[in-house]
Amino acid sequence: NFFEKVGRGVGTHPIKTLVGSVVFTIACGGGFAFLSSETRPEKQWVPAGSLALEHNDYVSATWPGNARFNFFSATCADVPESQCDIMDPKYIKAFHEINEKVKNIVVDGDKLVADLDDAHKKSEGDTRPWTIYAGDWSFSGTPRSVNGSVVFDGRKCSQFGPFCAKSNLLDVFRDDDYVITNLNSDQILRAVNNWEGQETMCPLTLATADSPCYDVNCQKYTTQTERHNCRVAATSYCTAKCPTITQIINGEEVTRPVNMATCQDRGCIQLGALGSVTTTT
Repeated sequence: NFFEKVGRGVGTHPIKTLVGSVVFTIACGGGFAFLSSETRPEKQWVPAGSLALEHNDYVSATWPGNARFNFFSATCADVPESQCDIMDPKYIKAFHEINEKVKNIVVDGDKLVADLDDAHKKSEGDTRPWTIYAGDWSFSGTPRSVNGSVVFDGRKCSQFGPFCAKSNLLDVFRDDDYVITNLNSDQILRAVNNWEGQETMCPLTLATADSPCYDVNCQKYTTQTERHNCRVAATSYCTAKCPTITQIINGEEVTRPVNMATCQDRGCIQLGALGSVTTTT
């Protein structure tokens, strides 16, 4: 019978049978080389031919990759890296200029909406989901007062709470144009060396030796006496460095320097909002 013939054949030609079995198994398993696992949810769960797949392909091609933090290493453009001292005032100032240019980039959302209307709008009753892009868009956005609080229209930065998520050397100088423009080497070292040692965050500059940030009362700022003495020191400092005025404009309190061009520490604006040395209502 059949099985007897198979057994006799295997027993008569064992090596040929073994080699043939191995070759046959490899040939049948060759398809594993072309096997791939599909993990994309849009391919697993969305019907083929769906409009959503076309939209997903467009978004993936136009804005590839995932949201992420971007890191930028600043180096000296005019000297070899081995001779670069990023703490040199001229490099701090150049970095600040680049940083401000990036933050001041504005995308015209109204232009985007108009272009998408031209490309996709068929009639007056059409749904226009792209209208959410209307307005100006920038890194920090445009502040607007709403019921006593501040909201930012068109803000595109990632956020740590209400603040844009960013971290760089310029934070040590509060991104203050006047302070950074007039920095010298001693001020840079003073601010950097004392930045990590702050017990309480000081809104004023760390670059100048006469800053209230170095007043022991402001460093502690725990007891009533320490807070009072710190406020007296800060008031005296801001009166000389950047006097402010608080006014009621359109029903909202607005604090601004008496003269922005001569304001030597813009941290005084924040302090002025809490209790200006010169307040008019």
